[in-house]
Amino acid sequence: MKKIMVLVLVSILTMGTAMAQREGKDARRDDRRKEMTERMADGMAKRLKLDKETTVWFKQLYAEYMDTLQNVRMSGRDMREDLKKMTDEEALARLEQTFKNDEQTVQIKRAYCKRFAEKLTGKQLYTVLGGGGIQVNRRQFQGNRQGNFQRGGFPEGPQGGGFGGGFGSDGPGGDL
Repeated sequence: MKKIMVLVLVSILTMGTAMAQREGKDARRDDRRKEMTERMADGMAKRLKLDKETTVWFKQLYAEYMDTLQNVRMSGRDMREDLKKMTDEEALARLEQTFKNDEQTVQIKRAYCKRFAEKLTGKQLYTVLGGGGIQVNRRQFQGNRQGNFQRGGFPEGPQGGGFGGGFGSDGPGGDL
């Protein structure tokens, strides 16, 4: 009987420790997420060249916006299951949930667009909400994808399009 009590006590302590570690990991993940959101808000405020008063307002609203979007994205996280293991019905249900998450994301963006529009210009709104956050130069992307970066710039192909292999600015074949 004494051994059973000791085993029960040890198992309870072990479960308690495991739960505490899990809570600790969750807290650290939340802290990292919060720090990342703050850094993103700082960077975006600098990019938008906001004054100090508007920066304070923007950073609070932007953090709220990002957290709201993250919650929608996390709700669809369990959908990342191996397609081979799914039935057709499960795949269709997951697809439908993806559509709902996308619709919810658009609704969130529309709602926050109205709130951001109180103090931001149209171009600033586009930068925050419309995909103007990260802009990739097409030539750089294609050059990198093809492994054509050089220290001084891009190699010039026979057609002068800046790409090795003779691709013009239109891509392979020239005329599209």
